[in-house]
Amino acid sequence: MALVGMMGAGKSTVAPLLALGLGVPWEDSDGAIEACTGMSVEKVFRTFGERRFRQEEGRWLESLAGLPRRVVAVGGGLVLAPGRAESLRRSARTIYLKATIEDLAARLGPQAVRERPLLKGRVLRATLAELYQAREGRYRAAADLEILTSGLSPESVASIALAELMQIF
Repeated sequence: MALVGMMGAGKSTVAPLLALGLGVPWEDSDGAIEACTGMSVEKVFRTFGERRFRQEEGRWLESLAGLPRRVVAVGGGLVLAPGRAESLRRSARTIYLKATIEDLAARLGPQAVRERPLLKGRVLRATLAELYQAREGRYRAAADLEILTSGLSPESVASIALAELMQIF
């Protein structure tokens, strides 16, 4: 099971709740990359750039092949690499956690433009809108299920996902 969506959509918060409901472990791509590189996501971006970060994401995703079932929260840009959305959909049931730009901005808060590599020093809402425009089609291409998270608690999102998954699969 893979969760995709924009930063702030709730992937890292919903993943452990969904995993608990399914009785499986969970992983977060950012945490896995930090463990593998020994650097924070921000430092990987600053030292090596986004390209290297995306390569590390791809390696992490490939490392999951053949492992027992689990829930993974993938980075918002993972689907941008050619063929990655399709590969993800072939290898896992994928849920797109969708949120409005307003909700994303509220969840991330003003500190995001200081802490998040793709937002650093930029106008928060405008940058989120730009990223959303570039990514939404890829999220949809990867997704078996789409959940609008606006106004929902993480527990509600996980419950909806579990209920929908039981009906679909």
